[in-house]
Amino acid sequence: MSRSESLNSEADGAARGAPISAALALILGAMVLLAVLLVIAIATWTGYRNTVDLLRQKAEIMVSSAVDQLHIHLDAAESQAHFVSQALATGWIDAADPDDLVTLLTGALAATPQITSIGYVDTALNLVAAERDEPTPVPIFARLADDPTWQTLLAEAQGASEAYWGGVSWRHVYGTAQLTRREPVRRNGGFAGFVYVEVGIPSLSELIGSLESDFGLNAFILAGDRNVIAHPMLQFGFPGLTPWHPVPGVSELGDPVLMAMSDPRARNDRVSALLGRSKGHAVDLGAETYVFVYREERGYGGDWLVGSYLTASDVLKEIERLFNAIVACAAIILLALLLAAWLGRRISRPVRLLAEQSRRVRNLDFEHTRPVPGSYIKELNEAAAAFNQMVDGLRERQMIRDLFGKYVPKGVVDELLKDKGKLRPRQVEATVLFVDVERFTTLSEDLLPQQIVDILNAYFSGVAAIIERHGGMITQFQGDAVLAVFNLPVADPAHADHAVAAASEIRRFVAENRFQDRQLRCRIGINTGEVVAGNVGATDRLSYTVHGDAVNVAARLDDLNKTLGTGLLISASTAGRLDGREIAVRSRGRVPIRGKQSEVEVFEVL
Repeated sequence: MSRSESLNSEADGAARGAPISAALALILGAMVLLAVLLVIAIATWTGYRNTVDLLRQKAEIMVSSAVDQLHIHLDAAESQAHFVSQALATGWIDAADPDDLVTLLTGALAATPQITSIGYVDTALNLVAAERDEPTPVPIFARLADDPTWQTLLAEAQGASEAYWGGVSWRHVYGTAQLTRREPVRRNGGFAGFVYVEVGIPSLSELIGSLESDFGLNAFILAGDRNVIAHPMLQFGFPGLTPWHPVPGVSELGDPVLMAMSDPRARNDRVSALLGRSKGHAVDLGAETYVFVYREERGYGGDWLVGSYLTASDVLKEIERLFNAIVACAAIILLALLLAAWLGRRISRPVRLLAEQSRRVRNLDFEHTRPVPGSYIKELNEAAAAFNQMVDGLRERQMIRDLFGKYVPKGVVDELLKDKGKLRPRQVEATVLFVDVERFTTLSEDLLPQQIVDILNAYFSGVAAIIERHGGMITQFQGDAVLAVFNLPVADPAHADHAVAAASEIRRFVAENRFQDRQLRCRIGINTGEVVAGNVGATDRLSYTVHGDAVNVAARLDDLNKTLGTGLLISASTAGRLDGREIAVRSRGRVPIRGKQSEVEVFEVL
């Protein structure tokens, strides 16, 4: 007797078992009903006192408001620094033209009131800046080549891979502490200087003060747990600040609640636990309890703590009652869960086995998938039999797909299985991608046959994965070349975009990797047009491929890269179907294409 016949026999024998619906309804229904009734009675009595969720929500809203406002405030300065940096890097603004540069800097300053100063320093330490003043900004021109501080800042910016916040510093001009953002400018592959913006530290206290007046938030920003970056009490200035002491300490501020925040003796662990996952704690100060909530911010040149606090006296009594109710509910629920767990394990063992084997099927792990045994419960027994029959069918289908998928595109295999072995010719618009390796013939002359095979296998594996990830299908490998088509056999309305995206990723993949310690370069041609797709060959030996003028043009565009000195060319028909928002192209004019009577406009993908 075969395994399938044995399973069917077991299923037939167990079909006389009691229905699972009756068993579960009788045993678990009474138990759950009793537990739920008891819990509902207690929860109804204590429900209106349940304020823990409200406390947590209020705490999260408080700290989120402060953090969001901080990000908005400083991100605007970051955006202006990036805008000016890009204008200089792309040549939109000539750094050698001080008038244009001052106009740009003044406009950026006017658009962002929190910025007190914005400037550009080139590699010769020539400074062009705009500083905020009334009634109009003041342009600044200076030569800083002999200033060791600026020499250090220039070297620091040159070594930076991206923009960064330089931390808190003192500005004598304003007599206040500043927060500085610096962004390197790189033009034509080289370091050309850096752009900086300065944001006054007092503006952060004004921001925090607005949260207090508008929403009643006692917000603050600390550097570590000792120094105060922003606080409502600082929005109108603070006496005694110097370049060596640019921000006040917590003990100097005069806020006793904030001073108690870092005092371990004042901690109230019971109230702190109510915050759940919110980062914070509670402290006792006199007869009052205060709840602090905060988040760590590390992106502004130091370790900051952004937070707020509120009084907890309004909710402590209700929370205490809630704790008592939770203890009673927990005891009842625990008893019910223990009983349910014992009964559930006895009843659900076949279900667990079915779920375990189903996960293996989901992961296509047919090798380790085992038959699910029968059960005395009718529905479980029927499910086991159906599952085992399904696995047998899937194993057979997967074996066919894996076998043919090594030689035939997976999309074609799926179509063959769906159409019971028939694959009719189709004429559709598709995007054809042709890619080959530059000078591979010359490279092959210095390699052993096995080295050539290893290089091509590594190269083809990466290229094939990229093409399939973008919805393409490879129809041919020709020497070192790959022919792929998009919009076949599965329809893809954005086939042109996906083909160009795949080509761009292929170029990055080839440029960023070495193949058997060899650096390769590739050329790619892409064209969109009508193609005929179908099986071609002898009666007993067929090959699925595409034909048509669109295929020939793609190959010609690939070859045209040698003449134009480009790496990725697309036809006008492809360029006209691009979405245009993410792919930048440049026309290379109309060029003659072998096999075409008229010239064809081609585009280079940037």
